[in-house]
Amino acid sequence: MAFVTLRQLRTYLHNVFKQVLIAVRRQQTWREAAAGVSRDTKKLGAAFGVRHADDAGRKQAVRLVRRGREEYNTAQYAAAEKLFEQAVDLDPGYAWAHLYLGHALYKQNRLREAEAAWRRAADVEPKSEAAAKARKKLQHSKRSVDSAVQDLHERFRE
Repeated sequence: MAFVTLRQLRTYLHNVFKQVLIAVRRQQTWREAAAGVSRDTKKLGAAFGVRHADDAGRKQAVRLVRRGREEYNTAQYAAAEKLFEQAVDLDPGYAWAHLYLGHALYKQNRLREAEAAWRRAADVEPKSEAAAKARKKLQHSKRSVDSAVQDLHERFRE
């Protein structure tokens, strides 16, 4: 059995509090907050030496993401969102599911939720290609918002 440090436990509790706070501020859904807490719980469990059988969940999540992408590509964004959410529920650590969930939410003009999903994609697998794409979407979103704010400032100055 592995040894868990006080620092690891403190970090876990901090992350749980942070997830709840972000959900209360409506920067992410409660489902996303629960997924984040689940991910952190798995990390803490791994420190205790507890292993999770995620292979079946990951395979099913991959299938759901594939189906969700088919729906997304035919502009069925709400159906795609549901499939991506199911994939996230099965495997909260699967960055592609979070990335595509963000895309589906964005297409439905739910920018805050999309940004939260992209942030989660970048957090769960930070070195993955999906995380890199999520960070690009977040940067693009920030530039778009900054540009819109600048336009409004200029209009009010006239």
